[in-house]
Amino acid sequence: MMEVKQTYRYPIRLASEMSGVTVFVIRAWEKRHRALAPDRTESNRRLYSDTDIERLILLRQLIELGHSIGALAALSNEALSELLAKDRAGKHVTFSGTSGAPAPRDFQADLLAAARALDVRALEDALMQASVHFPQQALIGDVIVPFLESVGRQWQEGAMRIAHEHMATAAVRTFLGAIVASAPRFPGAPAALVCTPVNQVHELGALLAAATVAMRGWNVVYLGANLPAEEIAASVRQLGARMLILGIAYPADDAALHRELRRLAMLLPADVTVAAGGRSAAAYATSLETMDTVIIRDLDGLGPLLDGRSFRGAISGHSETP
Repeated sequence: MMEVKQTYRYPIRLASEMSGVTVFVIRAWEKRHRALAPDRTESNRRLYSDTDIERLILLRQLIELGHSIGALAALSNEALSELLAKDRAGKHVTFSGTSGAPAPRDFQADLLAAARALDVRALEDALMQASVHFPQQALIGDVIVPFLESVGRQWQEGAMRIAHEHMATAAVRTFLGAIVASAPRFPGAPAALVCTPVNQVHELGALLAAATVAMRGWNVVYLGANLPAEEIAASVRQLGARMLILGIAYPADDAALHRELRRLAMLLPADVTVAAGGRSAAAYATSLETMDTVIIRDLDGLGPLLDGRSFRGAISGHSETP
C-alpha cells in the first residue's frame, strides 16, 4: 500500500516561526501579491501546510538575494527552487555595489529613489523587502528612521518638494500601522497605550514607539492622534495599562496642550508610568512633570524603560508603583 504523506496545518504564528517570515509580511504577501492561499478554519483563522512553509522559506531566501516579491508571487514552488539553485550557483545579487547580503543603506537608497519618483508602490516594496532582511528593531532604527530623516533634510534643503515628503511619510505611516495592527498578543503581558494628545496631529513618532513597544513583548494599543485627556485616561483605566506613551512633535508652544497635560495628570491612575517623546516633548516639561513623566529623547531610550517596567506588579494586579 502506498503511504500517503500527512499534511500538517499550522497557525500563522507558527508558520512565521518556522519560515523566518514575520506575520505582517506573510499577510501582506497574501493580500497584495496573492503569493499564498492558506486554508481557513470555520472562524476564518489561517492554516498553513508543509508546502506553504516551504514556499515561505523559498520566497524569503530569494528576496534575501535581491528579488522582489512581485516577480516571485506567481511562480510555483518548483520554479522558485530552480531559481534559487541558479542564483546560488551564480551568486546572484541584484543590489548594485554590494557583495553578499544588502546593508541598511541599500534599502535607504531604494526608498529615497522611490520617494523622489513619487512611486508609492516601489517605496512599499522596498519597505517590505527590508522587513524580510532585518529584525524589526534594525528595520526601524537602521532603515526607516534614517530614511525619514533624509527625506526631512532634503525637503528643507530644497532637494525634495513637500509632495515627496508627504508621500513618503504617508507610505511609512501605513506600513507602521500595519505592523502595529498585526502585533501579537501575549497572555499575561503588561499593556501599553500609545497616542498623541490634543492638537498633536503628527503621529509617525508615536507609531514608531508603538512598534517598539510590541517587539519588547508588551501588548500595545495604539489610539492614534489628537486625543483629549479624558479619552486617554478612560482608555488607560479600561485597559489596565501599565504605561502611557505620548507623542509630542509640533507645535512647541501650545497653551491648550499645557492645560490638557495637567488635566491628564489629575485623571490618570497613580500607578501608570508615563513617557513622552518627540521633537517638542521637552518644551512641555513643566506640565509633564505633574505626571512624573519620563521624557524619551529617542527610540533607544524607550527600550530600557520598557524592559525595566515590563512585568513588575503584573501578577499582583498592578498594585506596585513603578
